[in-house]
Amino acid sequence: MRPFLYRCMVTVEASRAFMCHVRRYLVIPVLLLLATACSAQPVPQAEPPSPSPSSSPDPEVTLPVGYIGGSEASEPPSAGPAALRGAGWSLRTDQTQTGPFLRTVHPVVDLRTGEQTVGNYLIGYAMMRAPQGQELIVAPLGKPDDLPGAPVTIRAGDRQQKITKLTQPVLVLTVPSGAPATLTVEDGRPQTLDLRTGRRVPRADTALFYDPPAQEKTDGPQIGIPGATGLFLSASAELVPGLESVGYADPGKAWLAVTVEAGGAECDLKLGGSSFRFESGGRSYPATGSYRLDMSLAAGSLSIGAIEVAIEVPEKVRAGTLVFALSGTRTGGDCGTGRLTTVPARATMRLKLS
Repeated sequence: MRPFLYRCMVTVEASRAFMCHVRRYLVIPVLLLLATACSAQPVPQAEPPSPSPSSSPDPEVTLPVGYIGGSEASEPPSAGPAALRGAGWSLRTDQTQTGPFLRTVHPVVDLRTGEQTVGNYLIGYAMMRAPQGQELIVAPLGKPDDLPGAPVTIRAGDRQQKITKLTQPVLVLTVPSGAPATLTVEDGRPQTLDLRTGRRVPRADTALFYDPPAQEKTDGPQIGIPGATGLFLSASAELVPGLESVGYADPGKAWLAVTVEAGGAECDLKLGGSSFRFESGGRSYPATGSYRLDMSLAAGSLSIGAIEVAIEVPEKVRAGTLVFALSGTRTGGDCGTGRLTTVPARATMRLKLS
C-alpha cells in the first residue's frame, strides 16, 4: 500500500511540474505577441512648434548719413522714352520721391553690404527717416531685367560710391539737404541720371540713342537660290552708338543696325559677314560677325526669317546703299545642304536715314 501511494504522489508531482513547465513556455510567446502588437502601433509624434516670424529690422528707422540702399519695385515705371539707354539696357525712371520721411512698399537692403536695413515682408512696407541735415531720395529705375550689367557710380554732395552690380530697381539714398544726387552707368560711354529729377544729363556721344536716324521697313531685291523658291528681302535700319550684340562702336562711329527680313522657301542659311555691306561716300563698310537666317514656315507656303546685321559706320552718315552678296552655306530645308549660290550674286537697295 505504501509503495503504491508513493508512486501516486510522485506521479502527481511530476504532472504538476510538467504543467508549470508548459505554462512557462506558453507565457513567453504570448508576451512576444503582445510586444509585437504594441510596437506595430504608430508612436505619437510631438507637433513641431509653429514657425515664428524671423527677426527683422524695425518697420521704422532713421537711416544713417550717406546711406545707399535699394528696394524691389512694387510697380515698374510706366512705359515711355528711356531716361538712360545703353547697349542692351535702358532705365525708365518714374516719379522720384524726396523728403525727410518716406516709405517703400518692400524691404530695403544696403547695396554695399547686402544686409536688410528696414522693413519686412510681414508688414509689407518700410518707413524711413532721414538723419538731421539730410533728406531721403527714393528713385525707381525700371524693371530688374533692364538694369545695366556695368558698374554704377552714385554721387551725393561730396560723397561718391561705386556699386559693382546694381541689383535692386529702386534706389534709396540719404543725401545732404538740397545737394545734387546722380547715378552714372560706367559702361564705356558713361551716362548720368539726375536722381532728383529723373532726367539724364545730356552727352554728345550718346545722343543717337535718344533720337536715332532711322529708315522704316523698305522692300528690297529678290534673290534666287537654284533649286528653291527665291528670297524676297526687305530691310529697316537705325543708327545707334551701341548694340547689345556688339557693344559700343569706336569713337566717332556708330552702328548701322539693319534688320533684314527674308521670305520664300523654307531655308536655314549660315551667312558670312561679307554677305552684307554698306556703301557711302565712295567707301564700303562690311558687316561684323556671321549670321544664321532660319526661315521657318509662317503661313501657307511662305517661310519668313529675320536677322539684325551690325555695320560700323561714321556717326555722321545718313544715306548710302545696302549691298546683298549672300555667301555661306545652306544647312537645311527646301534649300538643301551645301555651299550657297544665288542669282544674282549681288543686289542692292537704297537706305536713307532721317
